[in-house]
Amino acid sequence: MAAVARRLAALIVVALSLWSLPARAAAPLPLGAAELSGAVPEVEVLEDPGGRLRLEDVQATPERFAARSGLNVGYTSTTFWTRFSVENRSSQRRVVLVEQFRAIDHLDFHEIRQGRIRLVETGHRHPFGSREVGHANFVFRTALEPGERVDYFARLASSDSFDLTPKIWSESAFLDRVRNETFSTGLYYGVMLALILYNAFVLLATRAQSYGPYVGFQLCYTALLAAFDRYTFQYLWPNHPEWSAKSELVFGSAALVFGAWFARSFLELPRHMPRMNRAIGGLMTAALVLLPLGAITAHSWAQQATLYLAMTLLATSLATGFIGWARGVPNARYLAIAYVLLVVATVFDTLATAGLVTRPQSPTLFLRIGSAGEALLLAFALANRINLAQLEKERATSALAESRKQYAETLEARVNERTRELQDAQTELARKERLASLGRLVAGVAHEINNPLTFGGGGATKLRSELGVLGRFLASLRGTPVPAKQADGLEQAEQAHATAQSALELVDAGNQRIGAIVSNLQSFVRSERSEPVPTDISGELEAILGLCADELEKAEVLPVLQIQSLPACVCRPGELGQVFVNLVVNACHAMKAKGGTLTISTGADAESVWVRFADTGPGVPAELGERIFEPFFTTREPGEGTGLGLSVSHEIIARHGGELRLIPSDTGAVFEVRLPRAGR
Repeated sequence: MAAVARRLAALIVVALSLWSLPARAAAPLPLGAAELSGAVPEVEVLEDPGGRLRLEDVQATPERFAARSGLNVGYTSTTFWTRFSVENRSSQRRVVLVEQFRAIDHLDFHEIRQGRIRLVETGHRHPFGSREVGHANFVFRTALEPGERVDYFARLASSDSFDLTPKIWSESAFLDRVRNETFSTGLYYGVMLALILYNAFVLLATRAQSYGPYVGFQLCYTALLAAFDRYTFQYLWPNHPEWSAKSELVFGSAALVFGAWFARSFLELPRHMPRMNRAIGGLMTAALVLLPLGAITAHSWAQQATLYLAMTLLATSLATGFIGWARGVPNARYLAIAYVLLVVATVFDTLATAGLVTRPQSPTLFLRIGSAGEALLLAFALANRINLAQLEKERATSALAESRKQYAETLEARVNERTRELQDAQTELARKERLASLGRLVAGVAHEINNPLTFGGGGATKLRSELGVLGRFLASLRGTPVPAKQADGLEQAEQAHATAQSALELVDAGNQRIGAIVSNLQSFVRSERSEPVPTDISGELEAILGLCADELEKAEVLPVLQIQSLPACVCRPGELGQVFVNLVVNACHAMKAKGGTLTISTGADAESVWVRFADTGPGVPAELGERIFEPFFTTREPGEGTGLGLSVSHEIIARHGGELRLIPSDTGAVFEVRLPRAGR
């Protein structure tokens, strides 16, 4: 889009230059006590179509120079020579900065004073380090003594539209200008970067279709302006001037691709305006073809093709926006207004380039303003588009809810009944499958552990026997004189024997611990039967505590058993064990932060037997006393629990004809399991 401004400016400037009349002979720019702030000296120009003239040639024919008022020469292959002078008429030494506009491929700057010539060769096709002052424009520093006059000859050539006008600055005025320009530049690029990052995050969060091309368009267009401002050349690839020239075409073509893509996606053209969709799709394809060509060549024909394609796409997108606006296409007005902002900014940039309006210090200021306005407006439009989609979804949801409500009024009773039946059947099936799978898994694990445990036990027994033989042999050597050379070896053998004995004790302890775990697992498996049987709850509790030993140790919970002899109760031991495990694990989780005590007590009365699990944790708030037995209700952090443990436990105890309840307590949580006695 910005390239359109450059070409329109060139056309206007060429027309204006035809009307400009020769001016009087150039006089030197006088330096007084006042600060110079971008003063323009009287410039004489010499055209060198072949580009063969050298400094001595133009000095020998001064009559070929002519003063002219139109110094913006537009797109041309002609080489130009300019001549101007500066004279220090003050009584002090003055330092001035001569500035030439940035869009110059080759610039040979000659400074002549008292017959001495200083030459600086630079330009956009030279590495950035060739510049005398590190600035996007070409700036040259000159010191003039009181009464001294300096003549300047500049040879300028470019394939882009460029301006011959030099500007003269004092150092302080130039620094003020740079500070002001830096502020406006930072403001624009900061705003654009914030918009790009924000909408990129929205894209990642919502996966909304239009955000991708929007982010791509804003990124490429911002990069294009940065290339025009020469900031990419200055900071990203200062030693690659050829790529700097090509990057403008690459960024421009990429901006056209994403701009066309955004228009098609944002307005949903395939659905609302299929003909315009095909037209913009064709232009998008052309931009895709130009994209790799821009990376290969920066020739004028590539620039021309990109420029005409940009003008065509901009006009087509504007027409699409206004037509869609008239047809009531959602958000079409936002696209139309946004592109109008770009067009207005382009017109002002063109007028400034032609000198018809005051050119701002930053050459791309108008384009930046238009770009920022367009980006903000389209970002708002994207957010509004999501809001509209959400409103449509809410309306559809509301209508669906109303329809369901009307349908439910006639079938509610039957649906609820069927739902309860299905939930009960599903719960019972899941429970049986879960318990069956757990039984198979535990049995398999116990069996697999028993085999290597047997080998380990046998090996430990054999090792103990062999270590006994070795110990008796070493003991027999203690009272026997041993040569000095073998004394150290004997001592090391005794130490190794002692170490092996200690290791064997550890192996025995580990085998015993593993054996206890396997025994508890086998007890758990054996208790899993399809029919209820008379069961001693005390034995089940001891087995479950053995299984939960690691959990208790990790949570630093001390188990206190107050178990007495109980009458048998008819139950399914495996299911009952599941309830006990859930209650122990819940108590450990409640006290895991600071540790505590878990007291397990038992008792019986004429009707039932009971087991209480009392912890010293924070307890259960009174308002949650009933909800804790609801399915999927949990007070744990996400990922730490499903909220099914107490619900399943409550259902198991109820199926056994018993009760699982929370007893009010001031010292923690107390859960009581009450089951009917056998024979009742």
